[in-house]
Amino acid sequence: MPNGPENCVRCRWFITDARYLSMLNSHLNFISYKVHEASNLAIQLESEIEVIEELKYEAEINSVPFLSHNKLQALQRRYEKQLSQVDEYTQDWIATFRLIRRIIEVENNREKIDQTNKLIAVGNENDINEIKIQFIETASELLHLSLLCEDAEVYPDLLDDIKKTSIIQKRVQSLSRVMMKRGQMPRFMMLDQDSQLIVTNAMMRQMVQQTNSKDRLEGFMEVVNYLELESFIQDSNLLDEGIKVLDKNINTSINSISLKLLTNSTKKGALSNDKRY
Repeated sequence: MPNGPENCVRCRWFITDARYLSMLNSHLNFISYKVHEASNLAIQLESEIEVIEELKYEAEINSVPFLSHNKLQALQRRYEKQLSQVDEYTQDWIATFRLIRRIIEVENNREKIDQTNKLIAVGNENDINEIKIQFIETASELLHLSLLCEDAEVYPDLLDDIKKTSIIQKRVQSLSRVMMKRGQMPRFMMLDQDSQLIVTNAMMRQMVQQTNSKDRLEGFMEVVNYLELESFIQDSNLLDEGIKVLDKNINTSINSISLKLLTNSTKKGALSNDKRY
């Protein structure tokens, strides 16, 4: 299988239909994130290679020993690995995009009287066309992270993949900086990763609802622009609504964690008592 096992979007036998458009779109966003991260690392390694190659050139000009051969080789090896990953992830992205485009084309060309089972569309035409809006270029990392975190609550497989990355942590850091600029103390340190995902999603979702946007993407873009442009310094109503929901969900999460710790401690105490007697 290209780019590893279970990479279904590049399997020649893979079959899907319109029911999985949203899931495919979430997968596309996650692949886009991996391309972005691998590309950034490759650029960083390339810069380090250039610096060491300059030192190597100076050593050759001055007829002095160059002592960083091993470091240079290690950097070149890592750089080539990242380029390979960028290429594979890009092919995954293209394959996923083609699947989505083909599904939309088939559904848009479906006649009203066509009730065959070749593809099953559970939504209406607007639901399907909405997927097209997702293919946008954005320089906003917070928007990308927020959409991925929102989808992670819906799709368990995506959640598993996201928890292996720093996506949740980066979103928490971004929102913590916003709250500090608002004069609020960050509230996320006492929470585990799962709870951080839930409470930050609740916060963002509440703010999106307050915008009264026509669709989810438009709402998230409006909220992210509000936060990144620091509009909350002049008008904090939208952020305050999000913080209210955040505090409510944090209290619930902390109580849940405390209850688990108490239960575990009680069990351990019972075991120690059994051993004692």
